[in-house]
Parts: sequence; structure tokens; C-alpha cells
Amino acid sequence: MYKQENDISYVNIYSYHTFIFPFYFGDTEEDIRSIRCKEISSINVSKYFVPKYYFGGDSIKKVKDYNIKSYFTKAARNLIGLDGEEFKGVKIYELDKSKYRDGKYVIRKNRNGEDGEELFEYYLDIFNLKIKLYDNGVGLILYELVNTKYNCLDDVNRINDFGRRIRAPFLSLKEIRKAKLKCSRAADSIEVVFNGGEYKISSLIIHDNCVLDIDYIPNIISKLFFEGSNIKIKSVDDDRMFVCCLVKNDSLPTVMKRKEKWTNLSFAEKQELYKLAYIEEFCSCQSVRMIDEVLSRTIYDRWINNGNCDFITNHSFIRLTLVSSDLDYIVSPFLYQYVEFASIALLQRATIKKASDNLSSNDVNKLHKYYVAQKSKVLFSKVTFQEQGDEKYKMIRKELDIDRMKAEFENHLEDLYNHENMENQNELNNIANRIGHLGIDLAIIGVCLSVVALLIAKIDTILNIIAFFRNN
Repeated sequence: MYKQENDISYVNIYSYHTFIFPFYFGDTEEDIRSIRCKEISSINVSKYFVPKYYFGGDSIKKVKDYNIKSYFTKAARNLIGLDGEEFKGVKIYELDKSKYRDGKYVIRKNRNGEDGEELFEYYLDIFNLKIKLYDNGVGLILYELVNTKYNCLDDVNRINDFGRRIRAPFLSLKEIRKAKLKCSRAADSIEVVFNGGEYKISSLIIHDNCVLDIDYIPNIISKLFFEGSNIKIKSVDDDRMFVCCLVKNDSLPTVMKRKEKWTNLSFAEKQELYKLAYIEEFCSCQSVRMIDEVLSRTIYDRWINNGNCDFITNHSFIRLTLVSSDLDYIVSPFLYQYVEFASIALLQRATIKKASDNLSSNDVNKLHKYYVAQKSKVLFSKVTFQEQGDEKYKMIRKELDIDRMKAEFENHLEDLYNHENMENQNELNNIANRIGHLGIDLAIIGVCLSVVALLIAKIDTILNIIAFFRNN
């Protein structure tokens, strides 16, 4: 039977959901935007969290940590916090399970459907909550959730779609005219509960105060993670969290195994894959040509004959697998290694974006120094030498557009450098010209002085001759 404290060795689990929220932090609004190195050792967070330490605890935890450490490169282990010592560039917190137990993530959505009013209510178990703070001013929040109640793929999709939203992506003008705020793609509320309701934090995802505030951050982030903290946070710009989800389901994998290639699926079956990959209740792609084009860059089907298939998009990493899938080789690597792929890639994208937002800064040298430091600490292209892992990490980076953003930023930075060097060169040329003109002026003055000195000498001689004759 499922027990929350027994790590991931559960039975009767239909899906695992990890929602990742990237953000910027700082002492003040100005500090959030700045590119200075942050002092993270003195940061405190809410009462629900304690510092995370690796290589301790029971035998399950030790084996899990060893597997993670052996999988990643040294540079990646630093970002994850797996270098064997406290890495000064990152500080990690996790839920204090000794005080806050039996956590629930509750999603509620009430909407008008074709058959009348529909009420969706989902209760997910909270396995863990994490905060990662990096000294470059970027942070990550991770919700690690478990679904033991809902085995329908439509329910899994709704959990992902409603559960990931931190604010409404859009508001219905039709409903606003009725003095209502509605968005079909966002939950009405999300609630986090501990200890059977002793501790409860609720967030209304759509409410009057968020209509004109695209920087709105709900209580399930601001209050749960940072109440009483000495830092302020700001979203990296997303209205949703990144989703990592492992789904246990026999229907789709069985069909894919039978047809050997996903390209052999019918259009309706491809739409089911599209809905799962892009977290949609209703498939938005109605083009036969386009759905093949999109899925071809999204699907990783190396192990399709074993009933396993991965989908990677710009806002999700989904693993579809059989109900009987092996814990050690299918479930555990996804939860503890591939989720870290997504975390590192999101950190990289946020780091590049932060540097790009400072391109208007007058201090190009400071920006360049910051970026060079991030290239060695954060912006590396390889996190593992394991073949499949490397292939998937490259897919995540490609979907998040990291290499293009990086190249675009470097081009802008080079242009700024060239412009500054040109201005400096022009200034040096002006100084040189002024010095040259001054030299000419000094030379003329020198000639004049020489002539005057010569005249004075001659006058002195003449005066001496006149004086001689006068005396004689």
C-alpha cells in the first residue's frame, strides 16, 4: 500500500507530477533585476522548509543519491548540490516532513460544459517540496506530487493543465461583460494542506487583483515558500510551471507497440499523443501534416517496443509507460535524473534571459564579467555522458531555445563591446588630435620664443657696442 514516507516504492500510483517554477530573487525590486552575485548563505525561507543535505538518512536515500551522483558530470552535480560538500553557488531547501505530514495538493475547477456545470476536484499527495536558490539570482521551486486516485488520461491532463497554472493565461471578454472572471485553462483555486487540515494555504488563481497584474504570484508560492523570508521574488515571465510527468497507462503504449512506429498511428491516435505531450484537454492541432511535423521533434521513442515513450516540449517532459513498468529502470531515473535535466535547462534559460534583460546597462564590462562566470558555472551543454540522457537533455535545450537565446545574447554583447570600443577609440582619437594640435601650438610658441631670445641677444650686443662707443 502507498505510504508517503517510503520514497517512491509505491503501489497503486497512476502518475507522478513535478511542477517547476523558475523565478528571480533579491533584497529589493532593483536587486532582483541586477546581475550582482547574491549572498545566499543568509537567506531564510518559510517555516515549512529545512536545508537539504545529500548522502545521509536511510539506505534507500543513500542508494538514490549514489545513483544520481554517478549519473551526472561534476559541473551538473554542483548545480544539483551533489558534490559531496555544500556547494557555495546553490542553497537547497526541502519540506520539513517531521512537522508537516500527509500533504495534499488540491485542485478545484468549476466550469460550464456541454452537459451543464462541471466540477473537477483533484487530490494529489505531496511527496516533497523543494527550493533551489543560486548565487546568480535565479531560483527554482519544485512540487513533487503523486496521483493515486485518477487513472484516466483525461484526468491526468487536467491535473497537469490546472495544477501548473500560477495565473490565468487569458481572461474571457465574454464573461467579463457579465462581471465574471473566467479562464477555461486555469483552475479556480489550488490549496496545499498538511496534517489533515491543521496547516492550509489557499490560492485563488483568478481574482480581481490579478486582472492587470501579469507579475501576480499566488499564495501557494509566495506564502507557502517565502512567508517571513528576507527576499522578494519575481516570475521569469511564465504564466505556468514547467511539467514533468510520468504516466502509467497500458492503452496508448500497447497500441504504439502493436503498430511499431508512432507514424503508423491513425490521426485520432496521434491527437491523443499530442494532447498528452502538450497538456491539452482538446487537441488544438487539426492538421494532418502539422501533427506529424510537431510530434517528430517531440517524441523520443527509443524504447517503444518495451512500452515506454517520452515527449519533450517547451513546457513539459512527459513519460508514457506501462502500468507494470520497472521501478529501478523506468520510474526512478525519470523522477531523479530527468527532472534534474529540466531543472538545469530552466536555470540556464532564466540565466540567459536575466543577462539579456541587462543589455541596456551602461556597464558592459560588468555584464561581460557576469556572463563569463555563468558560462563556466551554469551554461554548459553536457550534464551526463550517458547516451540516452545526453540525447534527452539536448532535446530539452532545443525546445527551450537555449542555444538560440545564448547566441543572440552573445551577438548583442559583442555589438555593445564593438560600439563601446568604437566610442573609446573615437575618444582616444580626439585626445590624440587635441594633443597633436597642442604639440603644434607648443612648437610655434617654441619657435617664437627662440626668435625672441635671438632678438634679445642681438639687442643686448647692440646695446653693449653703443655703450662702448659712449665710454670712449
